[in-house]
Amino acid sequence: MHDVILYLIANPFLGIGLVLLGLLCVYNALRRQSRVAMGMWLVMVVVMFYVYVHVTSETAEFNAVEMAPPPKVAP
Repeated sequence: MHDVILYLIANPFLGIGLVLLGLLCVYNALRRQSRVAMGMWLVMVVVMFYVYVHVTSETAEFNAVEMAPPPKVAP
């Protein structure tokens, strides 16, 4: 969860877009427009899946990088 929050902070347009989708989803649910609210909720799920895939691929790349051995110090 911490990685997802850091990803959204690094990409503020995604974070702002998710917040706006959430607000619009609640607004449409209060106006009894359930189809529109459900559609926005599904878009939020798709965006969160997109963020999750990007976050897990980045950590997998960092784990796959071979670490170089420390330099040898001459005695």
